[in-house]
Amino acid sequence: QAAISGFGAHAEREGFVLATPQGNSDLPYWNATPEPDLPDDVGFVADVIDDVSATVCIDPDRVYVDGFSNGAFLASLVACELSDRVAAIAAVAGLLVPEGCAPSRPVPVLAIHGSEDRYVPPDGGAGPALADLEWSDDSRAAFAGLAFGDVTEAAATWAELDGCEPGPTRTELSASVALEAYGDCADEAAVDLYVVDGGGHTWPSSAFSHASAAILGPTTDDIDATELIWSFFQEHPRP
Repeated sequence: QAAISGFGAHAEREGFVLATPQGNSDLPYWNATPEPDLPDDVGFVADVIDDVSATVCIDPDRVYVDGFSNGAFLASLVACELSDRVAAIAAVAGLLVPEGCAPSRPVPVLAIHGSEDRYVPPDGGAGPALADLEWSDDSRAAFAGLAFGDVTEAAATWAELDGCEPGPTRTELSASVALEAYGDCADEAAVDLYVVDGGGHTWPSSAFSHASAAILGPTTDDIDATELIWSFFQEHPRP
């Protein structure tokens, strides 16, 4: 995640605290279902927030979570279950609305998804490329219960949870990138979905994603995911 996002250099430049936790086991995964027999990763995120808060001086109203792929699944779950602690989330290639999601307040959500993602298809279902990955019994169990859904429908559901006006405003940002933005949300929340036409399972403007094109598919440079996420987070502190 550190290599894909480049958030380390961005944090140094912009002056924010960055924590990049490691997933479970030798073949790392996050328990985003959540499967009750696997580690409590929402609790782990809460513990990371506590640990960082005790170690350095942070603003408790500006705690954010972002993730890519399986990490985006976990970020989606965190938005449901830690809305009292997390100001906003960003999900790249993996926005979900977990079953029973009931945040205690509107949570701003930014999502980015490629139309040609073969791991997490934008119209739902587990992608065929998942079969090419190495799995452990635990990671298989974590993924078996995931409800892979349509990302457009997921954004619409988050907009409903956030009390936004129904129906997004679509803006063509380039020949290959469109923004579907929900406005007039409760508590100044927002739901922004960036759709990358022809994009793969990638992090826009990531050199790592470009270098992995043979595996992950095409990466656009028309938007910079790291820049977009940090700008979105800056605009949305916890009320």
